[in-house]
Amino acid sequence: MLDRMAEKAREQELFCREDTPTERRVLGAFLYHAGLSYRRIQPFVERSHETVRQWFHRLEHLFEPDC
Repeated sequence: MLDRMAEKAREQELFCREDTPTERRVLGAFLYHAGLSYRRIQPFVERSHETVRQWFHRLEHLFEPDC
């Protein structure tokens, strides 16, 4: 599931740089969507809570169910 989301994010070119792997960004967004706080996600993705928040807002449309 996360692999497919990472592939969609790459296809849509949501991030202009690959300084952080897209898989890590998707993982951070997924963990937030699953209920963890931004600050609790920090150790898993090794980025700040503000960065995780930005990732989620770019990726949140991928979590909407397909109709």
